[in-house]
Amino acid sequence: MTTKQKILGMIERLANDVTYDRVLYHIEVMKELEARLERLDQEPWIDHDEVFRKLMDEHAKDKTPVDPVSRARPGADSRLHRKEQSKASRAIHPTPEKGRRKAKKVS
Repeated sequence: MTTKQKILGMIERLANDVTYDRVLYHIEVMKELEARLERLDQEPWIDHDEVFRKLMDEHAKDKTPVDPVSRARPGADSRLHRKEQSKASRAIHPTPEKGRRKAKKVS
């Protein structure tokens, strides 16, 4: 598919009342995407497992311990997760009285 065919196909999919600025924007996006895709085809890829293996090797040389599976719980600090309400919260939202409130009779 030629560049002209790609542009014409894109323009056909746009609304009939499209502005020149919008068409130019879409052409610029198409141009940038094609350039990036072409660059991706030319650059070498590194597999995720290979990157991880290299990182593990570097840490082994430095003798820095690496925990591949973290056992720490997020938010383990008990001060951050209080079970009781703060004083400010009680002032805004008072604790309800024990028992149920009686419904008012509507006359």
